[in-house]
Amino acid sequence: MSRLIEYALINNKQDVLNNFLNATLSQVNENLKQDTISAEFGTFQAFFKNNSEISNSILLPKYYDPSIREELSSLEVNCDILSFSDLRSSKIIEYYTGDEIGKMAYGTGEIPFIRTSDFSNWEIKHDPKQGISEEIYNEYAAKQDVQNDDILLVRDGTYLVGTSCIISEFDSKSLFCGGIYKIRILDKDYLDPYLFLGLLNSYIVKRQIRTKQFTRDVIDTSVIGWMKFSCPFQKT
Repeated sequence: MSRLIEYALINNKQDVLNNFLNATLSQVNENLKQDTISAEFGTFQAFFKNNSEISNSILLPKYYDPSIREELSSLEVNCDILSFSDLRSSKIIEYYTGDEIGKMAYGTGEIPFIRTSDFSNWEIKHDPKQGISEEIYNEYAAKQDVQNDDILLVRDGTYLVGTSCIISEFDSKSLFCGGIYKIRILDKDYLDPYLFLGLLNSYIVKRQIRTKQFTRDVIDTSVIGWMKFSCPFQKT
């Protein structure tokens, strides 16, 4: 699906998506490509940066990957390129992190406590590993305010960083951990939550997340809260 989304954005055509949706199961199996995590890393290349181009004393080469700028420039022909901060300042989206409720709360009830390991194929697994009690849920529910169509994005977790899923009506009574961002679409007339989920899983967005990923102690984290990630939106 990530490849199909990328094709549609670059070529300004939805035919590949329509063909996929109209294909039989056998046709899908014949053409299915199983990408590995390395597909999000881009290609290696050497490049030079003048010291005047260094941002915020960041010396990580991947942060300045020139191929990302090149691809965003090519996408600008058919798309409007907006950063997360653009979307947030325009009150199109909002995002917050979850809470660490402590391992003593695990197994105290049946209400899901969503962690990064509970993500599967853009949705929440039907059997989350940890459940919490009604009492613990009520303590955090108003603050976390999980709702249908919210999008969860992994912030901490090495190879899981950048993984996302959408909350359905069956998942809305739940809490989520501190290693996850909850993104809510405030203006659904401008941006459909499922479209945004698809864009988050396009390679150009995932690659940008990888360039803003660093290791804190033994766990990788992404600094989406204050870095800019550009999302391509098809021009109307």
